[in-house]
This record gives sequence, C-alpha cells and structure tokens, in this order.
Amino acid sequence: DSLIIHAQPGTVVGPFREGSQLKLVKVTELADVEEARVRHILLTTQGKSPEQEAVVKSRADSLLAVVKRDRAKFEALVAQFSDDPGSKSTGGVYEWFDRQRMVPEFTAASFDQPVGAITVAKTSYGYHIVEVLGQRKRQERRVLTIDRKIAPVQAMKAAWKTANEFSLNH
Repeated sequence: DSLIIHAQPGTVVGPFREGSQLKLVKVTELADVEEARVRHILLTTQGKSPEQEAVVKSRADSLLAVVKRDRAKFEALVAQFSDDPGSKSTGGVYEWFDRQRMVPEFTAASFDQPVGAITVAKTSYGYHIVEVLGQRKRQERRVLTIDRKIAPVQAMKAAWKTANEFSLNH
C-alpha cells in the first residue's frame, strides 16, 4: 500500500500477491478532490402536504435568522430541531466529504458558498440550514489494477503426484 500511496503518475507497482490473487497496479494520475466540512439542521418535508411544507420553510427561515445572529446557538438548535438522526449526535456536523457524496442541492450549499456562510438548501429530504465550516483540496491517486486469481493447475498436481510416487518407489 505504501508504494502505491507514494507513487508518482506512470509508476507501476507489482506484480504482488494479495490473498489468492496476483495484482499489478499503475498510478494513472494525481487528482485534486474538493472536500467540505459543514454542520446543518434538517427540517424534513417528506410525507408532508404543501401547506405543511410551507410551515417547515417558514421555520427554516426563522432558524436561519437565529443562527446568523448567534452562531453559538447552532448546536443547541440541532439538538432541538434537526430531523437528521445521522448527524444529530455530532452537533449536525458532517466531516470532510467530496462533491459526489451528497444530493446536488446540499453539495451546492457546501461547496459553492464561502467558509463561514450559512444558507438554506431545499433537497428531497427537506430544508437544511447549512453552515460551511471548512473547504479543502486533497490529492487522490487514481489507479488501474489488473488482478488474476491464483489457482493450482491440474497438470501440475498430476506431475507432482507422479514425481512423488517415483521418489517413494525408487
């Protein structure tokens, strides 16, 4: 792994054995991957009528105004209002993720806004009050891998058996 992690583009690593496979790896490129770290409050609209969605939108706008006035209240508001069980225990924080992980509207709020921005994003899940905590780029090695399963050849088994019998009998 360390040979691949530190290899420059064009480098071929291997062949090497991994379990029952032989592998050959070529590092094709170093790609810059954008990542964001955000915290959010989700107010769900799933299963709600248009009238109920309007109430949710109004609450989202109110929460946005509160956290823009006092960011210190964000974590408490997550605990009180967020419908996202996956991030409620972390204060609404989603640690570093790339542009492919989230739905497009949430991605736009996370990457197209500057660090420190607080916005509302409407997604298929509902309304999110999103605060951008950080953005960065990391280099990721893109690789091509060829692998082949290692299996004993039947002819080799037969030859070994014959040689073994010969050595025992002569």
